[in-house]
Amino acid sequence: MPEKSMLTIRELYNACQRFKALRRGSGKKKKGDNRFDIKNRATNMVITKKRITEDQDEEGDIYRKVTCVAKDQNTTKQEHALMMLFYGPGDDAKTKAAVNCDCDYFTYACEVALANKGSSRLEEPIEMPFWSNGEGYSDDGPNPSALPIICKHIYAALKAGAALWRPRGLSLEDKRKLADKKAKEEKRKKLLENKAAKDKATKDKATKDKAAKDKLKKVGTKTAPTTTKKPSKLTKPTPGPKEPPKPPAPPKPPASKWKRK
Repeated sequence: MPEKSMLTIRELYNACQRFKALRRGSGKKKKGDNRFDIKNRATNMVITKKRITEDQDEEGDIYRKVTCVAKDQNTTKQEHALMMLFYGPGDDAKTKAAVNCDCDYFTYACEVALANKGSSRLEEPIEMPFWSNGEGYSDDGPNPSALPIICKHIYAALKAGAALWRPRGLSLEDKRKLADKKAKEEKRKKLLENKAAKDKATKDKATKDKAAKDKLKKVGTKTAPTTTKKPSKLTKPTPGPKEPPKPPAPPKPPASKWKRK
């Protein structure tokens, strides 16, 4: 959940309980007087015309914008338009809320105190179509302690589960998750394609190098062909005059028996 300077739903409930205790203890209690019991006064409300959308703020955080109408089932039958912005999963203790109502009680008792806590706006808000400038608030008004309370219409809408309402179809968060998943798949597919192309190029280069090496090896071991040279046909030389035979050598004299002294 983003860190927003606004109150959670549970904190709004607790402020209403503190407001009830402070106001009832400040004066004489009358029987059946529930003017300060916002929770009890919200029981007669009926919530209609619900519309839920999702959007992103300037910081990129997703919020749900809920607009609805609260109709009082008492004799007045009055209707009041509500707008609520929710950041979080819908749990009362975690979901932060900014609220607005077009009733007079919200203008005079709630708006300024909520704006001090970041849960309402006094200037023209981008997200909310109605607002006031806070001039209706007074220290002598219904909320002199400036507790961040809410009116009975907003209380009834929150109790009806407004923070849990979701738009139809895929939520913005689901769409973001699908987009991230698709981007990751595309990135993974591209990486696999690049790896396959790189492996193919490496394999082709290895095959080419092996073929070149085999060719060089084959050329180096190849023996040159032996060619038999035919002798040329030459004419025999004519014989010259024969030499006379040599006389036989004289026989050697026999060895002498006498030794020379």
